[in-house]
Amino acid sequence: MVDMGRSGRWPEIDRLPYKDGWVSARRILVAAPHPDDETLACGGALCRYVKEGSKICVLVLTDGAGLANVSSEKQDLATTRLQELRNAMEILGVPWESVVIWGEPDRSLEVNQRLLDRLQHLLLRIRPDLCLIPSPYEHHPDHLATSNLFIHLLPWLSWKIEVAFYEILPLPKVNLLVDISNFIEQKTAALSAYKSQLSQRDYKGMLLGLNKFRTWSLPPEILAVEAFRFFSSNDVPRLPAMILQDERMISPYSSPAQDKKVSVVIRTRNRPEALRQAVESVLAQTWRGIEIIVVNDGTSETTIPFSEIPIRILRTEDRANRSHAANLGWKQSQGSMVAFLDDDDLYTRHHIETLLLALSRNPWCSIAYSGVIEENENGLQNFISLHPMDLSHLLKENFLPIHSVLIRREALEAVGGFDENLEMFEDWDLWLRLALANYGFIPVKAWTAIYRKHGYSTLTQTPFGSDHDLNARWRVVHKYENEIRNRLAHSGPVGRFRLILRKLLFKIAKGLLC
Repeated sequence: MVDMGRSGRWPEIDRLPYKDGWVSARRILVAAPHPDDETLACGGALCRYVKEGSKICVLVLTDGAGLANVSSEKQDLATTRLQELRNAMEILGVPWESVVIWGEPDRSLEVNQRLLDRLQHLLLRIRPDLCLIPSPYEHHPDHLATSNLFIHLLPWLSWKIEVAFYEILPLPKVNLLVDISNFIEQKTAALSAYKSQLSQRDYKGMLLGLNKFRTWSLPPEILAVEAFRFFSSNDVPRLPAMILQDERMISPYSSPAQDKKVSVVIRTRNRPEALRQAVESVLAQTWRGIEIIVVNDGTSETTIPFSEIPIRILRTEDRANRSHAANLGWKQSQGSMVAFLDDDDLYTRHHIETLLLALSRNPWCSIAYSGVIEENENGLQNFISLHPMDLSHLLKENFLPIHSVLIRREALEAVGGFDENLEMFEDWDLWLRLALANYGFIPVKAWTAIYRKHGYSTLTQTPFGSDHDLNARWRVVHKYENEIRNRLAHSGPVGRFRLILRKLLFKIAKGLLC
């Protein structure tokens, strides 16, 4: 049951409720970057959940020893904070066996595959209904990393799950105020257990003051509340996009990476009407820090709509292939981020901003990609499945359409761009080289690119299964045959059989078409 306290007709209710609310849950996972964050942010709510009989797991990610100067002091402080955590949990009523301690070094958290795998394992074991996590608007690097670890994983879980950003620093947008008036003494006692931190600063007084301040929109009989930004199970699959919407509401005049210039490279060949539509989809972007590089690989003249966004037109010589056109475009561009768009495809309005936000929140990643909407000649649309990055899957097929991707320029430069020996599937080859070079990919659960499967489409001119198509696919597969062999060899007899069968089927298909 979810009671969000959303009664009333005032417009500001979308940012701050005028009624307290509550989210019932059977299994709750609370993420605390440091020992004490769980009590500071949601100690009162935890008391309510304990009273309701909910199962609570508290995940503490770091050892909390960041203020110490030498190793012995760090160990002493880590031990002290662990005991303080145990004392606080006893006061809140959370069983100690329900506390998970990772013990990562303080101020060292980052979004990496090791921690993502560790968190995924915990989520699969606990299968929580509700996660209480730090806000992505916090300043502390451990809080930001913790938030982004969850934001990265939660949209991909197979069961219904809800999430709430808790408040330590004031949240810019709140839609859930939990009445903790009956538990304020219990929370105060639990906070008092963290003596090592209270000796540094009056965190207890600050957070209890915030709990009091948050009651100003509520009836006077409510003495203290904890504030959250809550996302329902229907919202969680779109969590990154909803965070973007929140940020736009908070500050419609700014965006998370105003200094980032994005270069959009558009390849075209003798399709002026398709090109016009593609360019207009870029001009309509909510992100305005864009330059457009049009690479004309045909004979027709290129007419571009007037715009305040810089547009440059380049020409290839002697009908060069698609790889050469793409390389010519990005090498002549000036942006720190690069996107590609063929003239037969389109962007939705928030495409660039959505991917840019994902990369700005995940600096360890170099490539962000979104979902793609397939549109036929009658305008009917189909949402193509969005897959998490998996190299074994990528070696089997290209599931990243080129216009769904935003890539950091330095990653392109490091791998040398597109292989100009390939006439087709040059993007598939590029993704494989980037993945094998350990560049991070981040999928964004938002469908922001449109693939037009009709007269304008490049791929309709080379049907799947044709001789040209199979030869082009085989060239990419053959290029990475050693990597495929190594991976399948570690899969046992089944893997080796799949490799032999795969090669045989390719040869049979090619023979039938010759």
